[in-house]
Amino acid sequence: AGEIVDIHIPVRNNGGSGAVNVAGTLISSDPYVTIVAPNLIYGNVSAGTSSNPGGAFRVSVPATAPDQHEALFQLCLTDAAGNSWVEKVPILIHAPELRHFAHVYADAGGNNNGRPDPGEVVSYTVKLRHLGPTAGLSVTARLRNYDGLATVTDSTASWGTLAPGAEANGDAFVFVPSSTAATFELRVSNQH
Repeated sequence: AGEIVDIHIPVRNNGGSGAVNVAGTLISSDPYVTIVAPNLIYGNVSAGTSSNPGGAFRVSVPATAPDQHEALFQLCLTDAAGNSWVEKVPILIHAPELRHFAHVYADAGGNNNGRPDPGEVVSYTVKLRHLGPTAGLSVTARLRNYDGLATVTDSTASWGTLAPGAEANGDAFVFVPSSTAATFELRVSNQH
């Protein structure tokens, strides 16, 4: 999810005669896919053989696509004789699944009790766990305070690439709370 992918779909002629100038169009009504390059030429496909076109269908999948979502496509084929065929092509979408697993507050300049207190400069290190089936590439996060009860002085952290099943600490966020009631938003993203 969150990428543009090339899809190679071979076709096989199970009929008793050849198909001339076979063309394919990929369609889908799935809300999580946009077909960027829907047309390919398969050329002549002799009886009992397969054809794999030199190109690929190109599909864009947003980062919001859920992991393990099955997108249903249809490959509409036509030949020069006016014959047509429609094949269902289900494709399983995989996405990173990054979760906040643990965190550590460091308030070394304050009372060093491991909790953010008003006026302390706090370093906040977040450990992420990757539960998804594909690598999370260039994982980053932003820390925001919208209630005005803290000043975030270092709002970004990065984890690099997280393999499936991996756990890792990012570099620390830094903030100064003016109240123990301060609330934050942590937004994790990746370039998968």
